Amino acid sequence: MKYSDAQLRALATRIASAAKLSDITAAGIENLAAAEDMTLSKSEVASILQTATRCAETSRLDRAERLSLGHGFSKYSASYTVAQMDNYNKDYVRMENRPGDHYQGHIFGDRLEKPMDTLQRDLTAPAALTLGSAGSLPVDVADRFIDHVREQTPTLGAIAVRRLLSPTFVLDELTVKTRQLRLGVEATAPTKTNPSAVRRRGATVAESILPEDITLSFLEDNIERQGAEQHVASALTRQYGSDMNDLAWNGDVADAGGDADFLNIHEGFNKLITTIGLGTAIGEVRTATIAAGSVLTAFRAMRNGMDQQYRLLPDLALFVPVDVADLYGDHLANRETGLGDSVIVNGRAALAWNGIPIIADPHMPNKMLFGPRSNMTWGVHRAIRVDGEYRPRTRVVEYTITSRENVQIATPEAMVYTATLPALTSAPS
Repeated sequence: MKYSDAQLRALATRIASAAKLSDITAAGIENLAAAEDMTLSKSEVASILQTATRCAETSRLDRAERLSLGHGFSKYSASYTVAQMDNYNKDYVRMENRPGDHYQGHIFGDRLEKPMDTLQRDLTAPAALTLGSAGSLPVDVADRFIDHVREQTPTLGAIAVRRLLSPTFVLDELTVKTRQLRLGVEATAPTKTNPSAVRRRGATVAESILPEDITLSFLEDNIERQGAEQHVASALTRQYGSDMNDLAWNGDVADAGGDADFLNIHEGFNKLITTIGLGTAIGEVRTATIAAGSVLTAFRAMRNGMDQQYRLLPDLALFVPVDVADLYGDHLANRETGLGDSVIVNGRAALAWNGIPIIADPHMPNKMLFGPRSNMTWGVHRAIRVDGEYRPRTRVVEYTITSRENVQIATPEAMVYTATLPALTSAPS
């Protein structure tokens, strides 16, 4: 029986949390699976063994880091026994799963549940930076963090995502020449045809850092309020997602303007398309010529610019600026029909043209892109770090989210792009 990735990942996480690193073996995995009425193939056992070992190793390293570095034990280690450090780790860095906290307590731990005087004492204790380093998020938490980011971003939530364990990812496309079949004649070999070929497009993830300072006054004012931790965690997640979505479109490693430290992280889709080139050859992005006029004419021009072999793919989408989506919404709202009423009442949440979803993105410049959503990939490394350190002289807690990611297009000729949109209206075409 083939189990889903989620089922295998859940089993691996349980094994990693319940067993020592040295006890994680293929035989142990098979015994646990049998106890849960699961029959695993050799490949599934190997996959679980790899994931569980990685989770256990990550947890062990993070715990050692918190004990030796994150809370100042390196300087005072001679004063503490192993048992004392274990108790400290359990009492102060317990990773809890709380509703709304997508870091599962990895930022604050239990700090906000402590009385104010205890928190102040902890903050000044030489052996305990209470809002100290959290380290790498465990694999399952990192996955949920990525999922939450995608839920809040229009483009990253629509395209394919690759969760990586290595710094590079490769997108393969199997290209097969059309009309390969031949008439079968007994004792006669068919006419030879060009063999299939595999085209590969890849990318290397680039490191990005989101620095944020939280003042101690904020924590003091919110110390008795429920949800302060969730508020900060959600705000950081939203900011991370918004910047990642912006970078996915507008990244440009050659930019030398005022936002170069942001745009230079990696190339976005707009720069990728320019680098790939616009044309009609294999490996080039198709282009559409759009004249000023109705937004419906613009959509039709984008569709007509696509090669016919891709027009019936099930996951096509139109990526447009917000003002273009508003024009199309106004066009629908002017109809005295149920569809028009639904747009007026429900807004632009689920716009579609000829069955093709329209994805409005606030970070999309004055351009338009049409193609299969699965053809656009966001590759993000699972080694996401969330670190925090209290600075007593400035009375701020420094938080840093570190990740590595990149975007890529697998099959350029399946996409249609227009570099500059003319003036469009909501009038019927």
